[in-house]
This record gives sequence, structure tokens and C-alpha cells, in this order.
Amino acid sequence: MLAYVLGEAYAEVYLRTLPHNNIDTVIYVYSWVVTIHILDGLVAWILGEEDGERVASYPLGWIFKLYFMLTYQTYVRALYARLRSPSQFAVLQILSSSSLVVVTPISMTRLVHRGLVVVGLNGQSYDEYKKFVARNTFIRGIVENVSMLAFLGEIVVLHYGSNKDVYPYFSFSDPDDPYTFRLTFWASSVTWACEIVAGWIVRRILSIGFKLNVTAEGKVDLISWPELVPTSLAVM
Repeated sequence: MLAYVLGEAYAEVYLRTLPHNNIDTVIYVYSWVVTIHILDGLVAWILGEEDGERVASYPLGWIFKLYFMLTYQTYVRALYARLRSPSQFAVLQILSSSSLVVVTPISMTRLVHRGLVVVGLNGQSYDEYKKFVARNTFIRGIVENVSMLAFLGEIVVLHYGSNKDVYPYFSFSDPDDPYTFRLTFWASSVTWACEIVAGWIVRRILSIGFKLNVTAEGKVDLISWPELVPTSLAVM
């Protein structure tokens, strides 16, 4: 609930201070990223990761990770409707894809794992930790695709639908407005394609460098805990 309330507050502040340049947009997005990661980390600590440690529920942690990633992406997608130029889309996508391709493999190294253990932020074995990172990568891929598909469908329906007057945010009806349906739809579609390519690249890196198949790990989770499927659908 706190994530939802903060998301609404972030969106309200962003809309009340339009227009924004590239730097403003990056600050908005990544302050939101930090906020979501803090809340996600807090919930992960409450749940625990091993038997006998607080709640200690792997499936529940899976669902909360899905929820937080989906909350983050939902508000970022809505932001796309108020980006004025392809350069703003490009800046956000370069940062997002590079962070996925570069940071994810680094985060899976023994050095990072050892550092997290030393400072008391992780108590897993290295193999368990690798699976944890792979799980997060798998969930991120699902969320990126679902949230973008929903966003594109949403703007098409609300832009061309009979109820567009009720949702002026997506009407794009002002000819003098720099925010256009054409720019939003096509730039978002290109962004989605870049996300798919970045996801494929990082999976290949993890497969070759760490001998870890992200998709297979995700499938194992869904088979081991079949209740994850209907619960995930309900969350999404």
C-alpha cells in the first residue's frame, strides 16, 4: 500500500511540474527506483530467506518481488505519455538496458555475494544467491512485457475509445501539445523491443558466464510452487 501511495505522490509531483528536461526525467525515474528497492528490501527482510527466520516463505517473496517490480514499471510506463521527444525515451532506455546488462552479471559475482554476507545483508550460500538473482531477472522480464503490453493497449483504447474525455491524460487531443499519441506509441514500442533484446543479452551472459539458465530457473519455481501462477495473474 505504501508503494502505491508513494507512486501516486511521485506521479502527482511530476505532472504538476511539467515540462521536464532529460535530467529531470532521469531524477524522477531513478528516485522512484531507489524508493521501490528500499521498500522491496524491507519486505524481503521481514519475510526472511531461511527456515525459522521470520515468515521464511520463498513463494511469498516471489510474489512480493513481482508486485514491487510491477508497481515500479506501471508508474514509469505512465510517465511515457508525458515525454516530449525521442531523446527522452532514448536516455531512459539506455540507462535501463545498460543497468540490466551490466549490473545484473556484476551482482551475481562471488565478490558481490561475499560483500553482502560480510555486511550482514545476505545469509545465503553462493549457489542459493545465484538462484535468487536469476529469479529476479526472470520476474523482471515478465513484468517488463506485461506492463508494456498493458500500457500500449491502454493508450490505444483510451485515445480512440468513446470514453477518452474521461481520461484526458491519454487523449492527446490538443494539436499544440508536445505530447502526442504517435510519439508515445512508437517510442514506447521501440523501448519495448530494446528491453526484449537487453533481456536476451543478459540471459546469454548469465548462461555462458555463470552456467545458469534464467528461464529454466523460473520454470522450476513455477513447477515447484504451482500456486505462483494464479497468484501472479491476480497481481498482474
